[in-house]
Amino acid sequence: MGAAPLGTYGTSVLVYDQQGLSYPVALAFEKTANNTWNAYTAVDGAAFGAPDFQISFNADGTIQPIGAQQVEIASPNGNFFVDLNFDNATQFGRSFGVTDLSQNGYEPGELTSMQIDESGVIMARYSNGESQAAGQIALVNFRNAQGLAPVGGNAWVATFASGAPIPGAPGEGNMGLLKSGAVEDSNVDLTAELVNMMTAQRAYQANAQTIKTQDQVMSTLLNMR
Repeated sequence: MGAAPLGTYGTSVLVYDQQGLSYPVALAFEKTANNTWNAYTAVDGAAFGAPDFQISFNADGTIQPIGAQQVEIASPNGNFFVDLNFDNATQFGRSFGVTDLSQNGYEPGELTSMQIDESGVIMARYSNGESQAAGQIALVNFRNAQGLAPVGGNAWVATFASGAPIPGAPGEGNMGLLKSGAVEDSNVDLTAELVNMMTAQRAYQANAQTIKTQDQVMSTLLNMR
């Protein structure tokens, strides 16, 4: 039985240059001896050439570390190198398969959405599938919050009575947490306010009745002869 054709065992990954142009890198593996494989790379559809490096495995199936292997990529923006890392590769008595493949480059993308978590971190999501922390919202506290001075528009400014602002991040110390996209509930207790309204209405009726009674007394006095 002859050796398997080159490319039978392999995979591919996209890499990106400084401007985000993508280049497919094909990887092929050829078993040359027990626990020993040759690794080949081909960039942007080129044919496989001579082996680029060799991978060896221990008797328990773990790889013998070889460190990052560099592959040079020709780009209109200048040649660049990518590092291939196989430190988590294993060899066991089963069919060849790729269970995990990741790379840290990405193509250009536009901002599509933002989300703020409880700690105030602003996560920006882009059309290329990447997410990055764009910043963090800061909070401040005051030694005497009652000393703040209103300036209109639901805005307040620090005064000598309030003390200097004490900055901090949401969730730190006695700082509160943030809730993105939430609308604050009403701080009015409807049940209590309904009871207060009924009490006020009863008081008004009692006062009105007092005035009516006083008016009747005055009318009686004026009509006496």
